[in-house]
Amino acid sequence: MKNAFDTRHEYYLWLCNLIDVEQRGASYWHLTEDLYNKPFTWSVPNDDNRIFEGKNLRETFCNDAGLMFDYEYDYFDSEASLLEVIIALAYRCEEILEDDEVNGFKMVDWFWKMMDNVGLDKFNDAYYNGIFGNNAEEVDYILDKIIDRTYKFSGKGGLFPLKQAKRDQRKVELWDQMNSYLVENYYS
Repeated sequence: MKNAFDTRHEYYLWLCNLIDVEQRGASYWHLTEDLYNKPFTWSVPNDDNRIFEGKNLRETFCNDAGLMFDYEYDYFDSEASLLEVIIALAYRCEEILEDDEVNGFKMVDWFWKMMDNVGLDKFNDAYYNGIFGNNAEEVDYILDKIIDRTYKFSGKGGLFPLKQAKRDQRKVELWDQMNSYLVENYYS
């Protein structure tokens, strides 16, 4: 029987495979580890649904790995990570626009689009610990900004920035932010 650490590590690798952690001629292991180790907490009503969807990835992993899924198991009872929540949102973006012939984005594309939106796409492993020093503090600052909703009214600095925000995006649930973003950018 596998111990909790082995299962947690296998699950992390499975998540990284979903988002193609080694892409664009670079790898993003440090960034994804930070996202994986950062618990997602919610402060806006209904964002608890994002936790539920993020944690649903655990059941999918168990099914793929041939493991028995048990919510009571210590690891699977833990908080949802920011990585899980963003991957779940990326799946939702793909699902909503799956019939959009112009877009053609897949889940992995949506994940990296969100990384671009928050400015994390530049933190490949070479840059993370590159010649400018360790950038872990800057990454942590950006992750906290997402979770604590200290981005701008328009959502700039968050996962779904809008050009024409009518409401303060810091007070809008992520589901509505995502839908407004998709409408503004991908529907004519």
